[in-house]
Amino acid sequence: MDKPEEKKGVGKFAHTKGHPPRVASRLEGVVKNRGIKPRKKKGRR
Repeated sequence: MDKPEEKKGVGKFAHTKGHPPRVASRLEGVVKNRGIKPRKKKGRR
């Protein structure tokens, strides 16, 4: 999981590499679907 070549997941997140495209909506929302607001902090206000 540390290899530079495995750094391809949903976005630039290495820990999402083995997961389906539906992994953590907020993660793919940040990089893939710009329309979806990341629910990290912005969604809470």
